[in-house]
Amino acid sequence: MTADNTLLEDLTALAGLDLARGLRTARQSPARLLHYLACFAVLHVNEARQLRDLISQIEPASALRLAHNLKGVALGLGLDHIGSIAAQLEQQLRPPRPATLAESEALLTELEQQLRQLCPAIRQLRERYPTAEPTCQPPAQPAADATPQA
Repeated sequence: MTADNTLLEDLTALAGLDLARGLRTARQSPARLLHYLACFAVLHVNEARQLRDLISQIEPASALRLAHNLKGVALGLGLDHIGSIAAQLEQQLRPPRPATLAESEALLTELEQQLRQLCPAIRQLRERYPTAEPTCQPPAQPAADATPQA
C-alpha cells in the first residue's frame, strides 16, 4: 500500500470531511489536502472565540467578514459542518439587524466544539504524515504598543 493510499484511508476517517470536495480543491493530492487542512487547523482554531469577541464588542461587520471567510475556507476544503455553521452565523450577522451574542451563542458553541474536535485530529494526521510542505504559522499579532505608520 502506498503512502497516499494510507493517507487517503486516514483522511476518510476524519469526521466532517467531504473527501471528494477536499481532493478537488487539492488537485487530487492527499498530501496537499493534508497541508491545506493543517493550515486550516492553525489559522482557524480560535475562530469561535474571535467571533464571540467581535459580536460581544458589537462589531457586526468584522464578525460578518470572519464568518464569511470561515464559511468559504471550510466549504472549499470539504469541512461541510463547519462551513454550514459559519453560513448560519453569517446570515445571523447580516444587516439591518445583526444578531446579538445571546442569539448567536448556540451556533458559536457548536462551532467551538467542532473546531475543538477537528483541529487536534488534523494536527495528529499532520504529525503522522510529515510532508515537504512548510507548516502554516498563525498571522503575527500587532504589538500592543505599536503605532500605525503614516
